[in-house]
Amino acid sequence: MPQRVSRLLLLGALYLALASTGLAQRGGRGGAAATNNAEANEFQDLLDETNALRRVSLAEAFIDAHKLSTYRPQADQILADQYTRNQDWARVIATAERMQRELSGARAQTKTPILTSALLAALRLNDLPRAMQFGDWIVTGDPTDINPYQILSSAIPELLPQDPAQRTAALNKALDYATKGLTLQKPARVSEADWTGAQIKLRVAVAFIHLNMDQFLQAATEYEAALKPSPKDAIAQFRMGMAYFLATQSQGQPFTSAVKAVADAVAAKADAARIKELETKRDALATDIAGWRDHAVDALARSVAIGMATNNPVTQPARQQLEPLFRNQMPDAPAGALDKLIAEKKTELGL
Repeated sequence: MPQRVSRLLLLGALYLALASTGLAQRGGRGGAAATNNAEANEFQDLLDETNALRRVSLAEAFIDAHKLSTYRPQADQILADQYTRNQDWARVIATAERMQRELSGARAQTKTPILTSALLAALRLNDLPRAMQFGDWIVTGDPTDINPYQILSSAIPELLPQDPAQRTAALNKALDYATKGLTLQKPARVSEADWTGAQIKLRVAVAFIHLNMDQFLQAATEYEAALKPSPKDAIAQFRMGMAYFLATQSQGQPFTSAVKAVADAVAAKADAARIKELETKRDALATDIAGWRDHAVDALARSVAIGMATNNPVTQPARQQLEPLFRNQMPDAPAGALDKLIAEKKTELGL
């Protein structure tokens, strides 16, 4: 794999369209729903509190005192949201785990936002096992929720363990999440635009997983499919360019062997049919390598163009990879030819 550009995944941006949890007001779910009026009043006090520290204290006290309250997991949501604002990721996780233990029978839709917050918190702490546990809890409760599939299939390749066996297992798990996400039917509550965006992100995730598995042409094919409807993704363009480039590198030794095989056959005065067969194999491989190089140049040039227009940090590494490939493709190109190509890509992409 090429050197990582840094962790470019923005976890908070991966929510698709989580349903908001409407919090009860005094007299709404109170009275008959609550065990007594005091409980209802305590919950209303929690809703009314505006001081952040006091709000946390009230939420913690309410949950401790009323473990089976019908105002849970609403109180848990308030607490998890406040911990999230404080970037107290460990307490977000602890809140969700406690809720899952104590409210196993609660409706999945009421628990999903808290579990998703905990999933993201676990990723902030680079805790993949916990993140995957939260993801599995979400989809067990609501198999139509695409968010955990989308989040985890994108996040896992960014947090791969060093151990080869663990790395392979993590990549297979990520691929499983992405594949399952792509099989889901669009829920009525999700807009067409949001659903299309989620499907594109899953395709990009599949491509990056294949890239990490050293399956370069599969990765390139997935990137091509994902980027066709939405090409202005500088990072995906960069990674597609690297997939094609690494495909060329992977065939370097086979090509050298193919060239040698022709030379050896000629030196040995092999029959013409055999020499022709070996030359055809050599030339086909040379054509493939040149084609992949050209695709790499195009993708990297698009990545640079997009990165320059959006001030994306991928711009520099994309240009560093692009320059030697462009010189290989166009050895006699005049000065400024590469900048001209990048400008053409800007125009092509409407930047």
